[in-house]
Amino acid sequence: MNLKAVNTKVAFGFGLTLKELAVKTGYSYETARKWKGQGLPLLSGKITYEDFLVWKARHMGLESAPRKNERSRASIVGKSG
Repeated sequence: MNLKAVNTKVAFGFGLTLKELAVKTGYSYETARKWKGQGLPLLSGKITYEDFLVWKARHMGLESAPRKNERSRASIVGKSG
């Protein structure tokens, strides 16, 4: 799996599979599969990265997800940290 291809999907707001989500987040695929059992909202087996961030924030007990401009720009193709 290619991080550049995953970042392209994120930049365009496309859904990611659990394997792609694991690559993007740096978690293991096994951990990403566990999220599915913890209520990760998948649609046809996919989730957008932005929806994942909202789910993770709520799952961690935070009141709101990070705003778009507060996230790392590393997720945008062609930009670095």
